[in-house]
Amino acid sequence: MRTMPPKTNTDPVKGDVYRTSPDTSVSGDVHGDNKRICGVVELTRRSVLTLTRTTHPEKHARKLESAENKQMGLTKAAWWTDVNQRPLARSWLADPDRVEYLGRLPEPESTKLAEFWQMSKMLGRTNL
Repeated sequence: MRTMPPKTNTDPVKGDVYRTSPDTSVSGDVHGDNKRICGVVELTRRSVLTLTRTTHPEKHARKLESAENKQMGLTKAAWWTDVNQRPLARSWLADPDRVEYLGRLPEPESTKLAEFWQMSKMLGRTNL
């Protein structure tokens, strides 16, 4: 039986949180070399779709409050936004240098993030 290296999770579920390297963004990242916090909102066969978390959301962005969670390494209160959606190839989830697993959001934040994404889809706010 093969064991996964620490900080990986190759069997994601909605509400899982990862810290992703800038090279996972198709459009670049304004944070330069800093890694971005992403929460899983949708699963497909070969990828997962994530929404990003930021302490400085755009003025008119749809956003969902996210409390600090020091156990997961979320050291500041912030917001999930539907801007800068980030698909992650499932193969990347096994590479902790590219995609580091932080844990699963607690309830009710996990459910609220899923509902936030469903509303974003209903509003046509996909592929942003």
